[in-house]
Amino acid sequence: MAGVSAKSDGPMSKTRQELLQQQIRAIKNELGENDDDEDDVVSLEKKMQEAAMPPNVWKHAQRELRRLRKMQPQQPGYGTSRTYLELLAELPWKIASEEHEVDLAAAKVRLDSEHYGLSKVKKRIIEYLAVRKLKPDARGPVLCFVGPPGVGKTSLASSIAGALGRRFIRISLGGVKDEADIRGHRRTYIGSMPGRLIDGIKRVGVNNPVMLLDEIDKTGTDVRGDLASALLEVLDPEQNKTFNDHYLNVPFDVSKVVFLATANRMQSMPAPLLDRMEIIELPGYTCEEKLRIAVLHLIPRVLEQHGITNEHISIPEATVELIIQRYTREAGVRNLGRHLAALARAAAVKVAEKEQSVRLSREMQTEMIYHGAQGLGAAAAEADMEEEAMGIREKEIIPLATKPDPLLVDEVVLDTVLGCLQITVHGNEQGICNFFVLCSHQNLMAEKQQRELPRLALL
Repeated sequence: MAGVSAKSDGPMSKTRQELLQQQIRAIKNELGENDDDEDDVVSLEKKMQEAAMPPNVWKHAQRELRRLRKMQPQQPGYGTSRTYLELLAELPWKIASEEHEVDLAAAKVRLDSEHYGLSKVKKRIIEYLAVRKLKPDARGPVLCFVGPPGVGKTSLASSIAGALGRRFIRISLGGVKDEADIRGHRRTYIGSMPGRLIDGIKRVGVNNPVMLLDEIDKTGTDVRGDLASALLEVLDPEQNKTFNDHYLNVPFDVSKVVFLATANRMQSMPAPLLDRMEIIELPGYTCEEKLRIAVLHLIPRVLEQHGITNEHISIPEATVELIIQRYTREAGVRNLGRHLAALARAAAVKVAEKEQSVRLSREMQTEMIYHGAQGLGAAAAEADMEEEAMGIREKEIIPLATKPDPLLVDEVVLDTVLGCLQITVHGNEQGICNFFVLCSHQNLMAEKQQRELPRLALL
């Protein structure tokens, strides 16, 4: 303490606050503590200043920062307060994606290249983009794509984000029942965290992304609240200007976010939630549309994923029609893609085995040339090596590298690769043999009932 009193007896021109700060630093030096924590708080304050918060939020953050300065790092609430201030500093209060003029022609080309058919859906999306082009800050409706699995609902939302030039984020709501997943937990709870909405905006780094609420029809209700009711505030353009997350405890403007939604059924969604959205139905694809999708999109993507080309496998259109009619009966094209992937794997096995056999034959020929050169003279060995290297031996041409024959997929190959005939109805596989057994059992029961009817009438 002698050092403290000595430093306190400095020039009287120093203010009392500077003297107290010197005393605090001297005490910390005596205790062996450093100023790393203080430096972290200073850097956090600088980060908060750069975030450009609104005045009311900045006043609240300053109050929390003063509270954090008075706390010691060993106190229980220090980590919670610091995490909260870091969230305030990381949120994009004023950061937005750079807006550019919507190119409707490019949007049409992109929709046609990524999605086959769906003319009515594409027309509605172009209308939506046209309004955004004329008035970027327009509060358009929340589009909800409703349809069975595998018809391209999520990819349509991604195409809208690409046409608008905004970042895209997907939030899955399937099986979510807790209201706090949307509005966040209060900071009084242990392990509290912000809701998925605020967390997604923090991760994407801008305040105007395209946010997809996926599987919005699969939300539930229990004692922890009604998730659908919490979404009403989010999807209402008159209320989401001041969206209040329980963890954040300050209003955050989410009106600049372009909300989209997907669902499989409308029957399970509440009427108030349906009233907030515009329903766009995707009924599914016909067999002809599935054929074109497979030829234009699925087969090239499957071949690229498995490292093979058209030189290794040949899938005629007739075979694709056979797969659609016999092995998949669904509205989407997911199972069709799985069956095409199975055929690609069979071709990959054939190509890998062929390359291995060619490599082994080359090694055997090299070894034969080497031993032959050792047994002959120098000149004869050179001549034999030239002949052997060219693949000529006893006037017989031995090809060192042959072009692999492509795997032609026909009905026999389908039965071999895909196994017993399977019919997929909305994602459920049922063997055709079991189907026939069930039908025969029902026929026997019907015949038995018909034989017993006259007997019951006599009784």
